[in-house]
Amino acid sequence: MATPRRSRIHQLLSGVAWKDRPTRLGIVGPGGSGKTEALDDIAELFEDDGRGVSKARGHRLELDVPYAAFRQLLELPHKPSAAAGLDLAEQILAKLSRGDVLIIDDGQWLDPHSRRVVVAVAERAAEQGLNVVVAHRPDSSPEIAVLDEVLGLDRPLVVLEPLTEEEVGGRMASILGAAVDETLVAAVAARTGGNLLLTDRLVEGWTAQGVIEDGRMKSTPDGPPHEVVETVRSRLNQLDDQSRAVLIAGCLAPGLDDDLITGLTTCGRDGLPGAVHALFAAGLTDEEGTIADIVIDAVESAVGAAERRAFHARLAEMMTTRGLPPDEIAEHLIAARAGGTAVARALVDAGDRKLVDDPVVAQAWYQRAVEVGATPADVAARRAEASARVGDTSDALIRADRVLADRNLPDQGRAKAVAAAALARRGLLGRAADLYCSITDDDRIPVAHYRLLAVPNLLAVGRGEEARRLEAMASEELDGPASLQVEAAALVARGALESISGSATTALEYFVEAAEMVEGGADVFILPDSPHALGALVACTAAEFPVAEHLLERARENEVGGPGLVQRHRLLRGWTGVRTSRWAVAQGTLEEIDRARLSAQEELFATAIEAGLARRAGDLTSLAAAWHRAESVLLRLPASLFLSDVVGELAVGAARLGEWERIVGKARELGDIVRALGEPPLWTLPLRWTGLQAAIAIDDADAVKRRAAEIQAVPPTGGRMSALGPAARAWVTVYDGAFDPYAVQVAAKGLHDVGLSWEASRLVGQAAIRSSDSAVTRALLEKARDLKTALPSATSSSATVSSLSEREQEVARFVVDGLTYKEIGAQLFISPKTVEHHVAKIRQKVGAGTRAEMLAALRDFLPST
Repeated sequence: MATPRRSRIHQLLSGVAWKDRPTRLGIVGPGGSGKTEALDDIAELFEDDGRGVSKARGHRLELDVPYAAFRQLLELPHKPSAAAGLDLAEQILAKLSRGDVLIIDDGQWLDPHSRRVVVAVAERAAEQGLNVVVAHRPDSSPEIAVLDEVLGLDRPLVVLEPLTEEEVGGRMASILGAAVDETLVAAVAARTGGNLLLTDRLVEGWTAQGVIEDGRMKSTPDGPPHEVVETVRSRLNQLDDQSRAVLIAGCLAPGLDDDLITGLTTCGRDGLPGAVHALFAAGLTDEEGTIADIVIDAVESAVGAAERRAFHARLAEMMTTRGLPPDEIAEHLIAARAGGTAVARALVDAGDRKLVDDPVVAQAWYQRAVEVGATPADVAARRAEASARVGDTSDALIRADRVLADRNLPDQGRAKAVAAAALARRGLLGRAADLYCSITDDDRIPVAHYRLLAVPNLLAVGRGEEARRLEAMASEELDGPASLQVEAAALVARGALESISGSATTALEYFVEAAEMVEGGADVFILPDSPHALGALVACTAAEFPVAEHLLERARENEVGGPGLVQRHRLLRGWTGVRTSRWAVAQGTLEEIDRARLSAQEELFATAIEAGLARRAGDLTSLAAAWHRAESVLLRLPASLFLSDVVGELAVGAARLGEWERIVGKARELGDIVRALGEPPLWTLPLRWTGLQAAIAIDDADAVKRRAAEIQAVPPTGGRMSALGPAARAWVTVYDGAFDPYAVQVAAKGLHDVGLSWEASRLVGQAAIRSSDSAVTRALLEKARDLKTALPSATSSSATVSSLSEREQEVARFVVDGLTYKEIGAQLFISPKTVEHHVAKIRQKVGAGTRAEMLAALRDFLPST
């Protein structure tokens, strides 16, 4: 009785009427498909029936030995004569009795003489009542075709297909003696491709390793079992050189096209089909040429490390020679789990290709290059730059510093450039400038370019003469056309210098032109800051807010500076929203940014936005929270011109909280920088305006007069900043109580026209409060309301209110209905303090400076309950 492992063969052979008439049968299947098992079943059937069984088989190593297959069967001499063919066929026929069977295994390896004998016997078998069964691997040779034609005279050849998943489960149950989990069956079938021999070896190996227990997968296998590796190694060693090379190529680098495979092997295009067919015949691929996963794993284990490295080196060289893109080469090599120096070099090239467009992918390529053999020091500067480009300045500085710590390491210029850019993005502008000035060589770009990058940073910390000298030196060294990025750096340097010694309008023209250059050029080097960001800062300082918004919108649309500058541009947009009374824009920025990934400089801008919103909403609780967050950041950052605007906001907030003394030191540092630069009006006037706002915040009339006088002393600048002088004079008259209402309104209109609507409303409102003439008070209050109405938040309350959370909307409805904080708390089961916190957030979101304004905005949107 056949065992369950052989039931499939019985099904295949069940239609053969062995007893009724002699049969000739051919069985065809690749290596490991169960041909020998089928022949053993047939032999068992004949033996059980009391009939004779004679066996012979071909031998791969005896293809050139005449009649080698029949040496044992016929007791032939070691080297029989090649002319004995017909005599041997007669001997075989005479040896067999009617009804007996001749079984030939591995017919593909019969020597030509033995094959002719088998054909002769098969042709005469029927007339003598004999059975002939021959099994062989798929073979397209003419000799096998002749044999198959004779074997197929009685019935079609039996073709052994791969096991189905159900059949795999049956064999596994037979081997294990237990029911098998369906998931395990599916995993084995998928890994072996249904090859019978590989299925047996895999199950036996996993069982020996303890991977399989009680018909289930107990643990994750650690590589292919020894039993599978040795089986595949044996098959691998039996292949001809060309087929072996093709199999190794397919296993070590899956997915290669025919050109690459033929280039890596010696088979050539004409020989490739034959090599692929040989692999199928050996049971190492399926009929489509697909290699089973377990074969790939086994070949990788069977092939030595030296051979793998040599193969991958040839592969990398060939793909490079073909001109494939570096990232495509890298993907092939990664998929092939390649290693070695040549592979590492290809992965580094791929990282370089992706460094600008996709630094995250570049980081992965560099990491993989180190894993497969690149010296970490050789790619350290590149990895530092990739980290800087994704915005991780901490990692960038650590990696760059490791390179700079050893002057014998390569890429010193790149490492300095990365460190300088990272320091600049963190607000350490003086140190960044020093690093840029120390770069003496870089194969990628002219050294003069780094001098240009140092110029804005030097100006920002008050080193004006050094900045001018560097800009002149760099311009002389370039002396001709350069890349768009270098041209942009030159324009930024000129714009920064112009902001010190010329007009704001001209300075901004340089920044706008530089922005266009950067958007259109290749991002060869990492930017310490974008022309868009620097131009927006200068524009905000000069009250040219439309220019700031234009630059920042272009930065967003063109993804200037990549991931590393996304947060920078968002925060500047939010800051512009604060300066122009666009509360929703400012609040939206705070909701967009990732606070956990902000540098100290970026965090300072975020807290300044929070403080600006809270101060204008009259929310002292939120203002205090923002100020205390900002205070710790201010301790970590040196003063610079590019922080003067946000430090000014924080200074006014600190004054409002009675904390002026805690920020006065930073304000003085800014004053020292401005004085070191010769007190340029563009930077001096806003600083003094901040001083005036701080004096107003603490309601110090004497300080208001002093600060206003300082503003009057600044030489006229023209442009939009000219509105600050009349406004300062108006504030003095308001505090004196002897103001001209018309002059106050004119000054307020000047502020409103340049985008400072909140400041304009406050000026008019304070004048109304201090007037003793009720008619004047009413007129000024009406004007203040008009100015408030002109604020963007007041005309878009529904859009702003719709951004309230569900809880905030509940609180807002009760507020509109006139409930007290205590009554609201009782309704919602929260404390009155929590209600107060929600109301403060609501006021901030709707951009209301007073409770009355908040109620007006809410009534437009929320129905009374």
